[in-house]
Amino acid sequence: MPKSARIETALHFDPLAARLFLETNRKLENAVHLYEAVGFTPVPEEKLQASPYARSDLAMELFLV
Repeated sequence: MPKSARIETALHFDPLAARLFLETNRKLENAVHLYEAVGFTPVPEEKLQASPYARSDLAMELFLV
């Protein structure tokens, strides 16, 4: 599935969404590269909240509007 189709699928669930948010681990270099390739950017440290995921050390977001 092309990357744009994946984002379209996510928007199908909430067409009013202003952004997509994800948490991952920096060790997953291929995944991080894929997220950056479709436009995700790291969330600044000052905007982060505590994560329930112990292995997560990177939060990324993609603004849709």
